[in-house]
Amino acid sequence: MYSVKADVLKNRLEITIAGRLTPEQVAKVGEESTAALAKLRPGFVAAIDLSEQGVALPEDIPILHAFQTKLVAAAPGRVGTLATGIVGSQVARVGKDLHADSILRRFTDRDEWKAYVG
Repeated sequence: MYSVKADVLKNRLEITIAGRLTPEQVAKVGEESTAALAKLRPGFVAAIDLSEQGVALPEDIPILHAFQTKLVAAAPGRVGTLATGIVGSQVARVGKDLHADSILRRFTDRDEWKAYVG
């Protein structure tokens, strides 16, 4: 299950991924995320919830890297990702690889994440 929402009035992107996605669903998340980013102004807030994503596979890393690259290029003000375990480690690693850890913040605590993304 996944959800991608762009709130143009609040200048906010919300993405939730729960469970393991099929390759077709992964492609749809990419398409919908790209379309959502195009609607937002620089300085937007992104709230990404991957806490229920399940086990991440090695082939997920290039997909995550490509998405976070697009996200950084769109000039967000704040990006908060709620992710634990292996998924959380991958999110942190990609942020570090992109030299964007100050923008792409990872959280393991839901309350701290909510406080950060508003």
